[in-house]
Amino acid sequence: MNCEHTAQVATFLIGDALYASNQVSARRWFIGGSDQLKTIVMKDFKDYGMALYSRPEARPGGELGVFFQDAPSFHIIDHTVYHTDMDTLSAVPAAGLEQSAHVFAKIIDDVNKVDLNALLGAPVTTR
Repeated sequence: MNCEHTAQVATFLIGDALYASNQVSARRWFIGGSDQLKTIVMKDFKDYGMALYSRPEARPGGELGVFFQDAPSFHIIDHTVYHTDMDTLSAVPAAGLEQSAHVFAKIIDDVNKVDLNALLGAPVTTR
């Protein structure tokens, strides 16, 4: 799993200015592995109210991009301001970090009840 950039305030372009909100933004997401893993992760995301994009990424970003073909994997990642000078503490709400930590812990608990082979799924191929 990749736990980088898991919470950021939602931002909006108004005219030529970027405005931050008081809510956590939707996150990019990826799940690589079996249908059983996808079911577990998506259920936990839903149960914890994770705001997600309407569809997953074709391949994960961040550090997970190196390993996702070798092991069951998942991530959420915000990306509007990360690695910019706007990536400050005020852009990372504590409530969003808490939500991410809780859902990651729940996913870990849930997948630890399943045999590894049941989580692997078919090999991933990319272009």
